Amino acid sequence: VECILIDHDEVEFKNTLRQAFNENDIGKNKALALTERYAPCFESIPNFKLSIIQKYILDDPERTEYLEKFIDFDIAEEFTSADSLCIFISAIDNNKSRKSIHSSFKKNNLHPHFIIDAGNEDVYGQVTLTSYNEAYSNILKTYWEIHPEMVEFNDGVKAGPSCAEHDEEAANNGVEQTISANVISASIALGFIEDIIGVFFKNKDVKSIHNEIGFTINNSKINYSYK
Repeated sequence: VECILIDHDEVEFKNTLRQAFNENDIGKNKALALTERYAPCFESIPNFKLSIIQKYILDDPERTEYLEKFIDFDIAEEFTSADSLCIFISAIDNNKSRKSIHSSFKKNNLHPHFIIDAGNEDVYGQVTLTSYNEAYSNILKTYWEIHPEMVEFNDGVKAGPSCAEHDEEAANNGVEQTISANVISASIALGFIEDIIGVFFKNKDVKSIHNEIGFTINNSKINYSYK
């Protein structure tokens, strides 16, 4: 098992408000800080490797440094062996980078079996499960098929405040913020991973998995939607 964390950003104070960082992490690379914290949790797992790539995905037009990690996965390969499962999890806050990730996999024919794409605002969000792999792409719609309105939307990497910047501004104005939306997104993503593992071990049909789960927080109530 190999887990690769990709991020070039350094931890700032604003990131400690709604992300898994504390003041001791400020100034560190985000991927490095998380690796240092959680690596000991996986030491007992045989053959588990935790690695990082400290680079913005848009810095390298060909995205070769992280795309090469997926070259061993055949585009049309079913789950035929214990080392053939590949999941790419995207947790970015702008559509330009999202489009870059998806187009890079399509262009280079380096397709993970599944892509989990999570995004949220303060009180709503969605997590999409998709695949460009030929074995599953006729069952699971792509992010762009589910959200055609986003195909032409280019917000740019720094077009607006990030989640962390929004939280910092709110904190400065005395407005209490919660991490509920982040926690819900992470929980849905984890549920998708459990579904994928079920498919891997042949006790779950991929056709039974939702393509996308959305949520809205209304006071203390969480409303879910399914596609």
